[in-house]
Amino acid sequence: MSELMSQGLEEFKAQSYAEAIELFTAVIETESETSDAYYLRAWGYYHKQEYAKAILDCTEFIALNPTDDGTYLRGKAYEELGELQSAIADFTTSIVLSPLDATSYFPRAFVWEKLGRFDQAIADYTTTLELDPGNTNALGFRACAYQELDMKIEALADLLQLRDIDPNRERLAEQIQAIQEQLGRASQKGEQVLSDQGTGLEEAKSLETLLAELDQLTGLPNVKAEVKKLVNLVRVQQLRRERGLAIPPLSMHLVFTGNPGTGKTTVARLISRIYKALGLLSKGHLVEVDRSGLVAGFVGQTALKVTDVVTKTQGGILFIDEAYTLVSASGGSGDFGQEVIDTLLKSMEDYRDDFVVIVAGYMEQMTAFLMSNPGLKSRFNKYVAFEDYTINELCEILDNLCASSGYFLNESATYYSVELIQDLVSRCPATFGNARGVRNLFEQAISAQASRVIELENPNEVDLCTLDAADFISTPLVLAAS
Repeated sequence: MSELMSQGLEEFKAQSYAEAIELFTAVIETESETSDAYYLRAWGYYHKQEYAKAILDCTEFIALNPTDDGTYLRGKAYEELGELQSAIADFTTSIVLSPLDATSYFPRAFVWEKLGRFDQAIADYTTTLELDPGNTNALGFRACAYQELDMKIEALADLLQLRDIDPNRERLAEQIQAIQEQLGRASQKGEQVLSDQGTGLEEAKSLETLLAELDQLTGLPNVKAEVKKLVNLVRVQQLRRERGLAIPPLSMHLVFTGNPGTGKTTVARLISRIYKALGLLSKGHLVEVDRSGLVAGFVGQTALKVTDVVTKTQGGILFIDEAYTLVSASGGSGDFGQEVIDTLLKSMEDYRDDFVVIVAGYMEQMTAFLMSNPGLKSRFNKYVAFEDYTINELCEILDNLCASSGYFLNESATYYSVELIQDLVSRCPATFGNARGVRNLFEQAISAQASRVIELENPNEVDLCTLDAADFISTPLVLAAS
């Protein structure tokens, strides 16, 4: 180590950051080995709150020495400047470079919270605790994230664990008492809240968790509102039953209308689990079929095929996509769709206490489908409309796909992808396919990125994780079909 570097380190350790910066600058200007000087000067700038300069030095350091240290520090600087997406990208890269190091999971979780993405924050706090079980800050912040999602039991569990580790933590007793009061429990310690299996709290926990998952889905405000109205209706019906009041017949079968790629199947899976949490279904699984999964090619076989599907579905939800295709436009005797409908209606009556059907498709076709048979119209009286995603929501979906797959968009890719999505939606609103179209776009981009990166000599981890505008420009832009 040179004399200048040694002096710089001494000043840095003494927290004389201005003097340290001058010495590290001299190293950069006069010596050949400069990567450490860039890194330490970046830390000096960070401590002096000169975050833009810290970012520039981190970028130089990363170019010379692509390690998790540089991306972590640059992510911290981006966070301080409020450039949260850039911070997420850098923390993600740091995690990819060192997946067993808890260091970057915690700040990424904190940024997710700032973005209102509490589910992803909880996932990162959980990983932090798995890698660093004694991290009391991660435990405390995870409890806060749980509370934001109204998951009070999970939050209380974290706070009670935190009390065992750090009983003198500021405001901890107040937080525990507040949650206990919200849960309507008089227990001073709260352990009974967590272990009581006979009060329905475990079911409530599950329901709260599932409703939180629903809330964290991108967009779909109308869908979320309709599902919550349905949940409230069921809960009130259950309260009426407990008090011996009359219960009017309630159909749990649903009609989903909307374009492909708007989240219908994802929401159907959640509803199947929500129905189980409410006690309406014994298993809560989802079986997905279309016309080909129900119609057989010969007389007499269709009813058997439908019966077999219903048997597999009992205790859960049967999700029939493009259900309108069961109705023959010609009404000819060679079409077995009507046999499916007749068998299905009988099964819905025979197993009405533990079998639910959701039919899905375009609004106009689904209306015609339900009008084709009085039995269908009477059983399917709850409609949930899935609207197309906005441009901002589609961009958020792309960001989430990148983050969950260990990729991130650099600045040029961020700008270009927004323009590209806007162009695709304006040119082909019916065929872009919403979230499905974004997924296709993402998969094409990572394929193009692979072809680009393989040509590099010794690509580093950052190269492997970065999507550039060129990766989107070179895609064939095959749009999602319905």
